[in-house]
Amino acid sequence: GQMLKEDKRYVGLLNLALADCNLNANQTTYSESDLTKLVGAYNECKGQKTSYKYVKPIFKMNYQVFAGYMMSNMTMNLYDDVTFNPSHTVIGGLAAEVSSPRIFDRLFFSLQGWYVNAIYQAYFEKKQTGDLREDIIMDFTYVKVPIGFRYNFKRDNTPYLKVGFSTSFLVEESIKTLTEREGFNGDVFTEVSYGGYDIKSKAYGYWMTIGYEHTIRNNLRLFLEVQYENANGFIGTPIQNFSHVNNFNFLLGIRF
Repeated sequence: GQMLKEDKRYVGLLNLALADCNLNANQTTYSESDLTKLVGAYNECKGQKTSYKYVKPIFKMNYQVFAGYMMSNMTMNLYDDVTFNPSHTVIGGLAAEVSSPRIFDRLFFSLQGWYVNAIYQAYFEKKQTGDLREDIIMDFTYVKVPIGFRYNFKRDNTPYLKVGFSTSFLVEESIKTLTEREGFNGDVFTEVSYGGYDIKSKAYGYWMTIGYEHTIRNNLRLFLEVQYENANGFIGTPIQNFSHVNNFNFLLGIRF
């Protein structure tokens, strides 16, 4: 068996040494950069200029875990335009962000992975030789991979803006159509069918996010995002789209 114990005795020793300048080491990690900054602050309190240069890392990686809510509106254009009822679903995912603090520490490259299950339902009516009524239910499970860039307006406790593109990979789909045909004599014929539509394995879109990030402690941050996405649906062929979606996403997560 193993046990990991964090030794914070250095904090108490530093607090005693720095008390005359009303400084403390409560938030100072046992690292060269943090200790150097603390010594510099103490020297400046004593009227001395500390000459040191902290070289920021060329690359820095941050990770995110998030969950949220998605409202998705889908329209389909085959023989006529069909508007589906909005899909309301819970989503979740992971993300990684890369920045270069040495060059500019407020710009990030963002890569995300979402797991989504969206269900759309529509009622459609058409006059043919008799009345035709269809109730369509489409169930899509897919993994979405948004990539883009993030800009922080401040360095800490900051609002931020993100923009980019997304690729969605279809994992599973289910399409059920309930059809009612009514003849001129009033007879009604009911039929249940599955499938019957061209399905694409990938869908593409673009998105924009407005968010706010609040520091809890050190590198642990809480964030809230509102995102709009305009994308293709999964109904269509590789060369032609027959469906389109507008997604409104609300995310809450932890960044570390």
